[in-house]
Parts: sequence; structure tokens; C-alpha cells
Amino acid sequence: MNKQTLKYIALALLTFMSSPILAQTTVQSPYSKFGLGNLKGPALPQLRAMGGISTGISRTSYIDNINTQNPAAYASVHLTTLDIGMYGTFSSIQSGGLTEKNFNSSLNHLVMAFPVSRKSALSAGLLPYSELGYNFMTSLNIGTNANNTKTAHFLYNGEGGLSKAYLGYGIQFGDYFRVGANAEYLFGNLIQSNSTEYQNDPGAINSRNQTKNSIYGINLKFGTQYDI
Repeated sequence: MNKQTLKYIALALLTFMSSPILAQTTVQSPYSKFGLGNLKGPALPQLRAMGGISTGISRTSYIDNINTQNPAAYASVHLTTLDIGMYGTFSSIQSGGLTEKNFNSSLNHLVMAFPVSRKSALSAGLLPYSELGYNFMTSLNIGTNANNTKTAHFLYNGEGGLSKAYLGYGIQFGDYFRVGANAEYLFGNLIQSNSTEYQNDPGAINSRNQTKNSIYGINLKFGTQYDI
């Protein structure tokens, strides 16, 4: 392994070390309350623009690009390639006569690839996997008559998300056949809280329950491609 390859591997490790900063995302959606949050599509923008197709794609143009969906495609990278992207979302949420509009943006991905030989390449990067972000309230009148009725506010809040760091290698055999593999590390925190607050009732006891899930896991992905 030559010195240049070692430098690129060190750069990839540095990317992983900085991932807690780069992986921060923001979203405002009550639908992210369920499961792992709103799942982010793993395809990079150039593949999303093609409807998400990725398995058989090695290059989208004459310029080298990184297809993280199929690690076999790394073998088509002949020049050192760095892909950094940001994203922004506009959302409008309506409930009854109320409307809330939001704009969120953040760094989306940081991926790189560099050739090891004429027919093989390494790739590493950081991608979002899911995002969690919501803050809403519902109210309920509790009591049996006008004298003992009080208003309870139920507040729901969530934040966090999951990110995916990966290191992959692809190699081409002959003129048409390529294989590759990714080692992927999934990590992140999902924090959700439920609160109950009573309006104009100094004798009531408010409550708050918070749950934090720290998720970590390793995944292996394999891929092949054959050009006809």
C-alpha cells in the first residue's frame, strides 16, 4: 500500500471522527414522531434526479461520481472525487384553522472516493439516515362541572436523528464485471419527551417524561455490476 493511499485512508478516518458535528440535521414534522423518524433516502442528488435508480449505475456522466448505493460502482472512479452537499426543506403544516410554515437546512452529506489501482477504488463518507424533530401541543378540559374543570396541556417534543458512516471498496474484473462491499456504521440519539401541564391550577402537579434512545450498529453491504 503506497503513501498516497495511506493519506486517503487517514482522511477518511478524520471524516468519521468529525461525524458528530457533520451529522446534525434539523426537521419540523409531527410524522417524525414514529419509528426512527423520517427516513432519508440514501441516494446522492445525482441519483435522486434519476428517480432513485442506482443498482446498475456506475457513472451518471463522463465525470466521476460516487454511487453509495452499490459499492461495486466505486471501481469506475478513476480520479479522486469529493462530494459535499447541503439540503433545505420547506414545510407547511395545517391543523384546523392554524397554519405553521418552516424552513430547515443543514449539511447533508460528505463522501469521497479515490482510485487504488486502474480498476479499483476506495470510498468513505458520512450520510444522514433519519431525522427526528417535532414540537406540538394538544389541550383537554378535565372535570365534571364548571367548578372543578381545569385545562390540561399535553406537550410532545422530539429531536435527534441517525447518521451512517461507511468505508467501501470496489474492484473490476476483466472489462465488464465489478464487485464491491461497504462496511457501514449506524449511530445517533433519539430524544422524545411528553409533558402534562395544568392551566391556572397552582395545586396541580405537572409531569414530564423523557426517553433517550442511543442507537449503534454495524451493517455490511455487497454489490455487483455487469455491463452489457
